[in-house]
Amino acid sequence: MKDKHPTIIICYIPGGCTGLWQPLDVAIQRPMKLCMKRSAHKDVVEEATALLRLDTDDDVNPALLKLDTSILTLRNRCIGWIIDSFHACNNKELIMKSFELCAVGEFNCSQESLKSPAALAALRDLPKTDPALYAELTQTSEPEAAPTEEDLFDSDEEDNDFNDESDIPVDVVISHVMARVPNLPAGFALAEDGSIVRNGVAEDAELDIVVNDLPLSVRRTRRAAKPNRAYGNDWEEH
Repeated sequence: MKDKHPTIIICYIPGGCTGLWQPLDVAIQRPMKLCMKRSAHKDVVEEATALLRLDTDDDVNPALLKLDTSILTLRNRCIGWIIDSFHACNNKELIMKSFELCAVGEFNCSQESLKSPAALAALRDLPKTDPALYAELTQTSEPEAAPTEEDLFDSDEEDNDFNDESDIPVDVVISHVMARVPNLPAGFALAEDGSIVRNGVAEDAELDIVVNDLPLSVRRTRRAAKPNRAYGNDWEEH
Protein backbone atom coordinates (compact mmCIF):
# COMPACT_ATOMS: atom_id res chain seq x y z
CA MET A 1 0.00 0.00 0.00
CA LYS A 2 2.79 2.43 0.93
CA ASP A 3 4.71 1.81 -2.31
CA LYS A 4 1.83 1.64 -4.80
CA HIS A 5 -0.60 4.09 -3.21
CA PRO A 6 1.40 6.59 -1.12
CA THR A 7 -1.50 9.06 -1.01
CA ILE A 8 -3.74 6.60 0.81
CA ILE A 9 -3.40 6.87 4.59
CA ILE A 10 -4.45 3.82 6.56
CA CYS A 11 -6.14 4.78 9.83
CA TYR A 12 -6.74 2.04 12.37
CA ILE A 13 -9.81 2.43 14.58
CA PRO A 14 -8.84 1.53 18.15
CA GLY A 15 -10.79 -1.08 20.06
CA GLY A 16 -13.75 0.20 22.02
CA CYS A 17 -14.65 2.87 19.46
CA THR A 18 -17.51 1.02 17.76
CA GLY A 19 -20.06 3.06 19.65
CA LEU A 20 -18.34 6.27 18.55
CA TRP A 21 -17.65 5.90 14.83
CA GLN A 22 -19.85 3.08 13.50
CA PRO A 23 -23.38 4.35 12.69
CA LEU A 24 -24.58 0.87 11.72
CA ASP A 25 -23.61 -0.55 15.09
CA VAL A 26 -25.03 2.44 16.96
CA ALA A 27 -28.57 2.51 15.57
CA ILE A 28 -29.18 0.28 12.53
CA GLN A 29 -28.12 -3.28 13.28
CA ARG A 30 -30.21 -3.70 16.43
CA PRO A 31 -33.65 -3.09 14.83
CA MET A 32 -32.49 -4.92 11.69
CA LYS A 33 -31.61 -8.07 13.65
CA LEU A 34 -34.84 -7.88 15.64
CA CYS A 35 -36.92 -7.59 12.48
CA MET A 36 -35.22 -10.65 10.99
CA LYS A 37 -35.85 -12.55 14.22
CA ARG A 38 -39.54 -11.57 14.19
CA SER A 39 -39.91 -12.61 10.55
CA ALA A 40 -38.26 -15.97 11.23
CA HIS A 41 -40.47 -16.44 14.30
CA LYS A 42 -43.56 -15.72 12.22
CA ASP A 43 -42.54 -18.36 9.66
CA VAL A 44 -42.03 -20.92 12.44
CA VAL A 45 -45.49 -20.20 13.88
CA GLU A 46 -47.14 -20.48 10.46
CA GLU A 47 -45.40 -23.76 9.67
CA ALA A 48 -46.19 -25.28 13.06
CA THR A 49 -49.83 -24.22 12.75
CA ALA A 50 -50.08 -25.78 9.29
CA LEU A 51 -48.62 -29.07 10.59
CA LEU A 52 -51.11 -29.16 13.44
CA ARG A 53 -54.00 -28.66 11.00
CA LEU A 54 -52.79 -31.51 8.79
CA ASP A 55 -52.54 -33.96 11.69
CA THR A 56 -55.91 -35.65 12.29
CA ASP A 57 -54.83 -37.16 15.60
CA ASP A 58 -56.40 -35.17 18.43
CA ASP A 59 -53.75 -36.45 20.85
CA VAL A 60 -50.80 -35.16 18.84
CA ASN A 61 -48.01 -33.71 20.96
CA PRO A 62 -46.96 -30.29 19.59
CA ALA A 63 -43.49 -30.83 21.07
CA LEU A 64 -42.96 -33.70 18.60
CA LEU A 65 -43.56 -31.59 15.50
CA LYS A 66 -40.58 -31.53 13.17
CA LEU A 67 -40.03 -28.26 11.33
CA ASP A 68 -38.37 -28.05 7.95
CA THR A 69 -34.85 -26.71 8.55
CA SER A 70 -33.35 -27.75 5.23
CA ILE A 71 -30.98 -25.41 3.45
CA LEU A 72 -33.41 -24.99 0.55
CA THR A 73 -36.27 -23.89 2.82
CA LEU A 74 -34.14 -21.56 4.92
CA ARG A 75 -32.58 -20.06 1.79
CA ASN A 76 -35.98 -19.23 0.34
CA ARG A 77 -37.32 -17.86 3.61
CA CYS A 78 -34.33 -15.66 4.38
CA ILE A 79 -35.14 -13.50 1.35
CA GLY A 80 -38.36 -12.44 3.05
CA TRP A 81 -36.52 -11.82 6.33
CA ILE A 82 -34.01 -9.56 4.61
CA ILE A 83 -36.72 -7.63 2.77
CA ASP A 84 -38.66 -7.12 6.02
CA SER A 85 -35.51 -5.82 7.69
CA PHE A 86 -34.78 -3.47 4.80
CA HIS A 87 -38.24 -1.92 4.97
CA ALA A 88 -38.01 -1.58 8.76
CA CYS A 89 -34.67 0.27 8.60
CA ASN A 90 -35.33 2.18 5.38
CA ASN A 91 -36.07 5.25 7.45
CA LYS A 92 -34.36 8.52 6.60
CA GLU A 93 -34.75 9.87 10.12
CA LEU A 94 -33.25 6.70 11.63
CA ILE A 95 -30.28 6.71 9.25
CA MET A 96 -29.50 10.39 9.85
CA LYS A 97 -29.89 9.88 13.59
CA SER A 98 -27.39 7.02 13.55
CA PHE A 99 -24.67 9.40 12.32
CA GLU A 100 -25.69 12.04 14.83
CA LEU A 101 -25.41 9.55 17.70
CA CYS A 102 -21.76 8.89 16.80
CA ALA A 103 -20.45 11.78 18.86
CA VAL A 104 -17.38 12.84 20.80
CA GLY A 105 -17.61 16.08 22.72
CA GLU A 106 -19.49 18.72 20.77
CA PHE A 107 -19.01 17.08 17.36
CA ASN A 108 -20.60 14.06 15.70
CA CYS A 109 -20.56 12.27 12.35
CA SER A 110 -23.58 14.05 10.86
CA GLN A 111 -23.15 16.36 7.88
CA GLU A 112 -24.45 19.30 9.91
CA SER A 113 -21.73 18.82 12.52
CA LEU A 114 -18.83 18.00 10.20
CA LYS A 115 -19.54 21.01 7.95
CA SER A 116 -20.40 23.41 10.75
CA PRO A 117 -18.37 26.62 11.25
CA ALA A 118 -17.25 25.30 14.64
CA ALA A 119 -15.83 22.11 13.11
CA LEU A 120 -14.09 24.01 10.31
CA ALA A 121 -12.58 26.41 12.84
CA ALA A 122 -11.37 23.50 14.97
CA LEU A 123 -9.66 21.92 11.97
CA ARG A 124 -8.12 25.22 10.95
CA ASP A 125 -6.71 25.79 14.44
CA LEU A 126 -5.61 22.18 14.95
CA PRO A 127 -1.89 22.85 14.14
CA LYS A 128 -1.84 25.24 17.10
CA THR A 129 -4.23 23.54 19.51
CA ASP A 130 -2.89 19.99 19.06
CA PRO A 131 0.33 19.84 16.97
CA ALA A 132 0.89 16.14 17.71
CA LEU A 133 -2.55 15.13 16.42
CA TYR A 134 -2.17 17.37 13.38
CA ALA A 135 1.17 15.76 12.52
CA GLU A 136 -0.35 12.30 12.86
CA LEU A 137 -3.31 13.18 10.62
CA THR A 138 -1.16 14.71 7.90
CA GLN A 139 1.56 12.05 7.78
CA THR A 140 2.06 10.41 4.39
CA SER A 141 3.49 7.13 5.62
CA GLU A 142 2.14 4.17 7.53
CA PRO A 143 2.74 3.80 11.26
CA GLU A 144 6.08 2.22 12.12
CA ALA A 145 4.47 -0.48 14.23
CA ALA A 146 1.36 -2.31 13.04
CA PRO A 147 -1.42 -2.45 15.63
CA THR A 148 -1.91 -5.67 17.51
CA GLU A 149 -5.15 -7.63 17.67
CA GLU A 150 -5.75 -6.25 21.16
CA ASP A 151 -5.54 -2.72 19.77
CA LEU A 152 -8.07 -3.39 17.00
CA PHE A 153 -10.65 -5.38 18.92
CA ASP A 154 -12.15 -4.82 22.32
CA SER A 155 -13.72 -7.79 24.06
CA ASP A 156 -16.26 -5.47 25.67
CA GLU A 157 -17.75 -4.64 22.28
CA GLU A 158 -19.19 -8.15 21.95
CA ASP A 159 -21.08 -7.63 25.20
CA ASN A 160 -23.03 -4.76 23.61
CA ASP A 161 -24.83 -7.06 21.15
CA PHE A 162 -28.35 -6.73 22.57
CA ASN A 163 -30.61 -9.75 22.40
CA ASP A 164 -34.13 -8.32 22.15
CA GLU A 165 -36.81 -11.00 22.15
CA SER A 166 -38.93 -11.54 19.03
CA ASP A 167 -42.10 -10.36 20.78
CA ILE A 168 -40.72 -6.81 21.05
CA PRO A 169 -42.17 -4.56 18.28
CA VAL A 170 -39.52 -3.13 15.95
CA ASP A 171 -40.94 0.39 16.39
CA VAL A 172 -40.21 0.21 20.13
CA VAL A 173 -36.55 -0.64 19.49
CA ILE A 174 -36.15 2.06 16.83
CA SER A 175 -37.66 4.70 19.10
CA HIS A 176 -35.37 3.57 21.90
CA VAL A 177 -32.11 3.72 19.91
CA MET A 178 -33.04 7.12 18.45
CA ALA A 179 -33.80 8.72 21.82
CA ARG A 180 -31.03 10.72 23.46
CA VAL A 181 -32.57 9.86 26.83
CA PRO A 182 -33.84 6.23 26.89
CA ASN A 183 -37.59 6.28 27.32
CA LEU A 184 -39.68 3.15 26.78
CA PRO A 185 -43.48 3.05 26.44
CA ALA A 186 -45.63 1.46 29.12
CA GLY A 187 -45.31 -2.30 29.18
CA PHE A 188 -41.59 -2.44 28.34
CA ALA A 189 -38.42 -2.27 30.39
CA LEU A 190 -34.65 -2.65 30.04
CA ALA A 191 -33.00 -5.86 31.17
CA GLU A 192 -29.65 -5.88 32.94
CA ASP A 193 -27.81 -6.41 29.64
CA GLY A 194 -29.62 -3.47 28.01
CA SER A 195 -32.05 -5.59 25.99
CA ILE A 196 -35.72 -4.58 25.88
CA VAL A 197 -38.15 -6.94 27.60
CA ARG A 198 -41.84 -6.90 28.39
CA ASN A 199 -42.74 -6.29 32.01
CA GLY A 200 -45.83 -7.49 33.86
CA VAL A 201 -48.00 -4.75 32.36
CA ALA A 202 -47.19 -5.88 28.83
CA GLU A 203 -48.59 -9.34 29.54
CA ASP A 204 -52.05 -7.83 30.08
CA ALA A 205 -54.18 -8.79 27.08
CA GLU A 206 -56.20 -5.59 27.48
CA LEU A 207 -53.14 -3.34 27.09
CA ASP A 208 -53.37 -1.23 23.95
CA ILE A 209 -49.88 -0.59 22.53
CA VAL A 210 -49.86 1.60 19.44
CA VAL A 211 -47.08 0.36 17.16
CA ASN A 212 -46.80 -0.36 13.48
CA ASP A 213 -46.82 -3.97 12.43
CA LEU A 214 -44.04 -5.56 10.46
CA PRO A 215 -43.72 -4.02 6.99
CA LEU A 216 -45.07 -5.95 4.04
CA SER A 217 -42.49 -8.24 2.46
CA VAL A 218 -42.15 -10.15 -0.76
CA ARG A 219 -43.14 -13.63 0.29
CA ARG A 220 -41.61 -16.76 -1.15
CA THR A 221 -43.43 -18.51 -3.98
CA ARG A 222 -45.96 -21.33 -3.53
CA ARG A 223 -47.44 -19.69 -0.44
CA ALA A 224 -49.72 -16.70 -0.24
CA ALA A 225 -49.23 -14.19 2.57
CA LYS A 226 -52.29 -14.61 4.81
CA PRO A 227 -53.02 -13.47 8.38
CA ASN A 228 -52.58 -16.10 11.07
CA ARG A 229 -56.14 -16.96 12.16
CA ALA A 230 -55.12 -19.47 14.80
CA TYR A 231 -53.48 -16.79 16.91
CA GLY A 232 -55.76 -13.88 16.02
CA ASN A 233 -54.80 -10.53 14.56
CA ASP A 234 -52.82 -9.45 17.60
CA TRP A 235 -50.71 -12.58 18.18
CA GLU A 236 -47.46 -10.71 17.51
CA GLU A 237 -48.18 -8.06 20.10
CA HIS A 238 -49.00 -10.40 23.03
